Amino acid sequence: MAEQMIPKFTKYWDSYSLVLTIATTLDPRLKFQFVEYAFKKVYDLATTTWKLEVVKNNLQKLFQAYEAQCSKEVPGSPSVVSPASGPTLGTRVDHSFDFDNYESDFISTKKSELDLYLGEMRFDCIKYQNLDILDHWKNNHDR
Repeated sequence: MAEQMIPKFTKYWDSYSLVLTIATTLDPRLKFQFVEYAFKKVYDLATTTWKLEVVKNNLQKLFQAYEAQCSKEVPGSPSVVSPASGPTLGTRVDHSFDFDNYESDFISTKKSELDLYLGEMRFDCIKYQNLDILDHWKNNHDR
């Protein structure tokens, strides 16, 4: 009976393990390094490389969806002046919004907030052993 359950277990474990690896990556004590460490302990090099790439791709998709949701205009926020209704001659125009969205040709690679987070040092597991991860992200939602 156990042998008959192995294919079903493997099928569901692959889906479920992706959720767990993403959750692990969002734990500032573990991040992606723990996922790499665990996969290297369990899988051969080719499988580890493939599974890590799957996790990275899904994490990027999740972040992009989150970023798109957060970038929607907040009701009541100032809107950008369109050229048709632009300022008249002699009025001052605030171009700071345009500058904030300007991407220089000199910037070769722009790191996302996810890349910056993953590049930061992990929290010390002993010092932060009682860390409430949901509370941490609630308090650091602007990151």
